[in-house]
Amino acid sequence: MRFPFLLLALCCAGLLHAEAAVSSPIVVIDLEEVYAKAKLYQARLESLKKLRDEIEGRLKALIEAERKLSQDLDVLNNASERYAVLKEERDILRLRIESQRKRGVAELEARQVKLMADTYRVVAAQLKEYAKEKGHKLVLLAPTAEIRARSLTEMHLQLEMQSTLFADPGLDISASFLGFLNGRFPGGDIPLPPPDKDPAAAPTGGVPVVPPPSLPAPAPAGDLP
Repeated sequence: MRFPFLLLALCCAGLLHAEAAVSSPIVVIDLEEVYAKAKLYQARLESLKKLRDEIEGRLKALIEAERKLSQDLDVLNNASERYAVLKEERDILRLRIESQRKRGVAELEARQVKLMADTYRVVAAQLKEYAKEKGHKLVLLAPTAEIRARSLTEMHLQLEMQSTLFADPGLDISASFLGFLNGRFPGGDIPLPPPDKDPAAAPTGGVPVVPPPSLPAPAPAGDLP
């Protein structure tokens, strides 16, 4: 009869551990996962993808025009007046292409930075309500399983960003909070809250959380033609 009692004791211990994890005052959250799966972020990300497509469309039209001018120049005598006119047009067009490329990349980057900052404010406000409801007093970033860096400087930066080195998996509230967040904003189209005056709740100056480069990006510079 000792085995059934032992099994019952282990089951009860497991239930107590699960309950303790749910009501723990200190928990962790994977912010990268929240950004990647939050509907409020993904809905706005789609609008940036449309903007990227528009920029790429304009660039492709200019590049096609430049290609045709180059073809015309190939069959002309480079001493002719017509050649000089077309060459000047092509040179100006090339400058326009480069200018629009840089402007497009800068606009997309600025829009994505604003999107991530706005989403952070919403997530922080909702996390505050979620934590109050669940009895959590402190929410830390979940530890990173692996650090990827291409330089020594980047490695040092990544190491300095590790605020938590270990956390029991039972303390991770990422999935539960995502359900809470997406349940409140199923369509993703929500009014953004005003900036929080509490510096600990809003990323002003020293950003408390810097999403890693692996978060979904609407338009990397290399994607533009």
